[in-house]
This record gives sequence, structure tokens and C-alpha cells, in this order.
Amino acid sequence: MDVYNLVFLLTNVFDTYVVIRLMHVFFPPESVDTNKATAVYILRYIATSVVYLTAPYPVVSLVVSLSGFFLITLCYKSKISKKIFASVFAYLTMFTAELILAVIIGISNFSPITKRDQDNILCLIISELIALVLVTLLGQFKSARDDQPMSWGFFFASLFVSSITVYFEIQIFKQENISELTYALSMICVLMLNFTVFYLYDSLSKSFKDKIQAELSKRETLYYHAQTEIICKNADELKQFRHDIKNRIIAVEQLLKQGNINEAVAYLSDISDKLSDIKTYSDTGNITIDSILNYKLTEAFQSHIRIDHHILIPKDIIIDKDDIIVILGNILDNAIEAALKCKNEKYILLNMKYDQGTFLISLKNSYNGNSKKSNGKFLTTKVDNKNHGIGLKSVESIVQKHNGKMKISHNQNEFEIMIMLIV
Repeated sequence: MDVYNLVFLLTNVFDTYVVIRLMHVFFPPESVDTNKATAVYILRYIATSVVYLTAPYPVVSLVVSLSGFFLITLCYKSKISKKIFASVFAYLTMFTAELILAVIIGISNFSPITKRDQDNILCLIISELIALVLVTLLGQFKSARDDQPMSWGFFFASLFVSSITVYFEIQIFKQENISELTYALSMICVLMLNFTVFYLYDSLSKSFKDKIQAELSKRETLYYHAQTEIICKNADELKQFRHDIKNRIIAVEQLLKQGNINEAVAYLSDISDKLSDIKTYSDTGNITIDSILNYKLTEAFQSHIRIDHHILIPKDIIIDKDDIIVILGNILDNAIEAALKCKNEKYILLNMKYDQGTFLISLKNSYNGNSKKSNGKFLTTKVDNKNHGIGLKSVESIVQKHNGKMKISHNQNEFEIMIMLIV
């Protein structure tokens, strides 16, 4: 086999990696049928390799590329419209990479009926690297939208390393006394180095997401632990109350027989206060919702914030635990923080209900009129704004994920957030 054809086959492996990353921009990795996807990626690799080596016509490549992309999207769980869009967008991304290369090197003689220059492997490699940069950039914007941003510094560092390797490879190609084998080996080294750099980028991106997931799990454990403590505390208090109730009834009976009505009323009032202290704000049966609501609202009550709540949620409501933790955790944190800053009345009004596939959340809280915004978005006013929660931006992204709506309004005295989710 010709040495440059061998380099192409290796480059096509790199192309497969680029396509996998591109698909992850549209579809979450966990939504893929791994066995089916592996078979389709191998089939695409074989098809594109055969076409390039035997019939490298642009019109043929177009058909094979679009067909390959669409077959790959079929391995992911999603709507057919999204799969078609992803297929077309994937092709346009790869075409854009070739177009950028063409602009850079001044090529303008493409023709759908003329064979491409098979010897120009360097252009093929540069095109793949440009495609990888484009895909990485798309992934960067997607992560930013999902409030899981990677460092732009690391992205530009990866881009710089990739550019340097291409520059030195071009310098090697300008040399006239270098064997074809040296050319081939240098191109393989360029591919491997760039593969390593961007693989490390992917690994770092995954570590960021794992860190956020770990924070959510930590929160969930905290809420569940607090819920357990609340249940145990309430059970102990009720047990003690039941144990004492006979003596309390006898005491009230004696007071009434003696005509001490005022003392009897005061004693009954004291009993009522003790019962009021045994608080369970949410008892839907959904452990995730109950845990976070009881934990946060108990925290608010202990901070002397008045609580008014109305919760009508079925036990078997289907919603991702991480999503509900992020939504309720953030909006209640913000509400408690805002209410505590008020000099006058401190209150939180929470309404939640589920009706025919629609999950509605309405949260009002007292507010001192001071807020922090960026580009029209509300930000936390805490000093540790990086580690405090994940922010309303994440709440908004989850609302979009559930095809819902979020509305924020406020005046000088009250802040309100309304959320609708389709579940």
C-alpha cells in the first residue's frame, strides 16, 4: 500500500474521533446504543476509506457523508427532526473546515466531476484539525450554555499547540531532501500529538462535569440526611407527646373542675404551640422533593422567616432528581438570602402543584430592592459566588430542557419567580 494512503487511513481514524465528539454536541453520550454505534462508526470508516481510495469525487463523498452521519444519529435516542438537523449540521461543519482550508491556501478549483489530488495529505490533515477545533468550539459554547463551562484559556492553549504542530509540519513539507517515509511519520506524529492534546481537553471537561455531579450528589445526601433527622425528631416528639397526653388531659380536666378556665386555656395554648413546633412542610411521599423542601424551609423558619406554603405534588411524579435539586435548591437559597436582608417583614410564599403533565412552581419572598445583574441575568450576591450553588442560569437551562418557561419579576419589596415544567 502507498505510504500516503496509509496515512489517510490513519487520518480517517482521527476523523471518526472528530465525528464522535461532534455527535456529543447534539446528543448526550448516555443516550447512545453503544453496540449499534460501534458497528455504524466502523461501517462509516470503511465506506469513507473506500470512496476516498477508489472514487474520490465530491458528489460521491457528499452522499456517503450525509448517509453516514444520519446512520450514526439513529444510534442515539432523540427526535427524528433533531437527527436530520444533526446530520446536516455535521456535514456543514466538516465542509466548513475544508472551506476554511481552501480560503487559507487559496484553493478555488473544486469541481464535483474532477478527482481531488490524493497526494495532498497535508491539506487533509489540516482540514481534520480545523474540524476538530470547530467541534471543540461548539462543545465549549454548549458547556457554557449548560452552565458547565471549560476554561477558555485551556481551549486557546490547545489551539496554540495544534497551530504550532501544523506550522512545523508545513516547514517539513518545504524541504526537498526528505524521504516520503519521513513525511509520513511526521504527519502521523502531528495527528497523534493533536489527538492527545484534545483528548486531554475532553478528559478535563469530563472532570469538570463530574465535579458538578459530585456537588449535586453531596447536596442530595445532605438533604436526605436532614430529612431523616427531621422525621426522627418529629417521631420522637410525637412519641413523647403521646406518652404525656394522658397526664395533660388530667391536668386540663382538674383546672376546669376547679373553675380555672384562664389557666386551662393557657395550658391548651401551650400544648398547641408544642404541636406547631413539630413541622413537616412537605409530605408528598416523593423523598427528593420532601427532603429538599423540609430542609430548606426548616432552615428559613429557624432564621425567623415566615413560611406560607401550598404543595400538591403526587408521590410518583417523574422528574430527574438532579434537576429538581438544582431548581428548588437554588431558588430557595436565593429566597432565604433575600428575605434575611430585609429589615422589615421576612417571608417566603411557596406554591407547587402538578396538573396533567405540567409542574408549576411559584415562589415569592420579601426583598430589599438590591440585586446584582449581568446581561439582564440575576447573579448571587454572595462573596463566594463560584462555589455557592450553580445559579439561576442552571435553573433556566433545566427549564429549557423540560420545554418549560421561567419568569422573574420584582418590585422594591417582593421578588417572584414562576417556573413551569413539562414532565
